[in-house]
Amino acid sequence: MIEAKSALYDFFLREGFLPADKKAFPLLINYQGDASVAEMSAALISTWSFYYNGLCRTIDDFLVIVYFCDVLPVYFTVHRPSGGEPKGNLQRLVNTLYDLSRRGGLPFLQIRCIEERFLEEFEAVEGYAVKTEYRENDNEYAYRTEDFLDLKGTVNLNKRQRLTKLFKQGNISFRPITNKEAGLCLEIEDEWCRDKDCDFCASFMGCERKALENMVDIFDERFYKGLFLCCDGIPTGYGIGEIINPRTGIVYFAKSPMQNHFLYILYMITKTFFICLEYINLDSDVGNQGIRTFKRHLGVYELWRKYICTFTKPEDQNR
Repeated sequence: MIEAKSALYDFFLREGFLPADKKAFPLLINYQGDASVAEMSAALISTWSFYYNGLCRTIDDFLVIVYFCDVLPVYFTVHRPSGGEPKGNLQRLVNTLYDLSRRGGLPFLQIRCIEERFLEEFEAVEGYAVKTEYRENDNEYAYRTEDFLDLKGTVNLNKRQRLTKLFKQGNISFRPITNKEAGLCLEIEDEWCRDKDCDFCASFMGCERKALENMVDIFDERFYKGLFLCCDGIPTGYGIGEIINPRTGIVYFAKSPMQNHFLYILYMITKTFFICLEYINLDSDVGNQGIRTFKRHLGVYELWRKYICTFTKPEDQNR
């Protein structure tokens, strides 16, 4: 973490914030609510905490996380409690966060990962100039489950051709990931990493293996949905996801060093665990052209936007 952000990090620690890592997971899970986007889920927050340097605290019944990622300005996310509306109100929360930001030396308050359905509420906060924007790299790819599993039509030609070959391989099988065997995912990840450029891979989101280690630590087969893809009975690929709400399943991790097996894993996770849901969310492409091309050729998709609101006060801009 760069020096200026390190000082800010210490400031927020003094203000009662605590690391939003796997130790904070019991708190984070209570604020997952009915979020549909991956970045607002407890699993993604806690497993990738090492990259974003997140600190969390509850304020007026909201969960607030402030992030200190080196490649982005300091920003916040706002989470509503599961099972109901917060006791506090957004106006008062923004006032509190803006005051904290200014006392910490920030020129503005920036809140990210705002779902489209909540955007109007953020833009209606009074007393601020509110700048709204979004980054194309942040869009999350959502597929209707029935479309994702449908192998008919021109739109599914590429997927159908690749999967048909795998369907015919008699030595491929799947089995659920259990708590006892979750650590095998790390062995598969190591095999995948063997011929990859670590610096290039980590340049987009940090080291995925580190995030997977955290996922293995919090993995609980009662809540997370995982499958091993096995060749001749030996695990050679894995996928881990979660039913985030009654409409949406999210795939957090999926990997195999074998060609086309990644697609097969996504298909089988959807068919096995998410078939009764409306959507499967495969997260963003983080600006990686290869990931973007892959996700846009899986079939019919929707782009779920996450917005950024930056709050400033005119009187503070001249100081």
